[in-house]
Amino acid sequence: MRTRHAIKFLKLIVLLILLSGCTTVGPDYKTPEMQPPGEWQKTEDPSLKPDKTDIREWWNIFDDPMLSRLIAMAADSNHDLRIAVVRVNEARARLGVVSGQTAPVVNAVSGGTVDRAGGETGASNASTHTRFSAGLDTSWEIDLFGRISRSIEAETAELQAVAEDRNDVMVTRSRAV
Repeated sequence: MRTRHAIKFLKLIVLLILLSGCTTVGPDYKTPEMQPPGEWQKTEDPSLKPDKTDIREWWNIFDDPMLSRLIAMAADSNHDLRIAVVRVNEARARLGVVSGQTAPVVNAVSGGTVDRAGGETGASNASTHTRFSAGLDTSWEIDLFGRISRSIEAETAELQAVAEDRNDVMVTRSRAV
């Protein structure tokens, strides 16, 4: 009787030890702290002061319809920008696929068959057998070790980087126009 309790207790201890290892692998990402130099510019130039305006549509400041139309034409025919937009869409799709791994997967299958046997067409001794089948399958991966959550973090960072690359292409290519 005592040995049975001791074995149960030992199984419980082993189970707790195994479950204690089921944590997210790796440290959480922390943005590195950047220390800019104390004085990197000697003179106060008002044109270098940061502004809250959005630089993605800088040409709207001039309120010139011709300039806006030319920028729109350049953006429409800019192959680099098209590629950058496609890469952003691709990164969004990859993030969606990885994020979808957190939910259960459900598959449903159904089918049917009809068998006719005996006699010729219209004969009274012919028989018909109809069979239907249906099935349901579910699966769900529990993220014990953090594989899915780390994949989501990585794809989110990739999406942010690709979106900034697109913004860079928009600014640099519009300057060349």
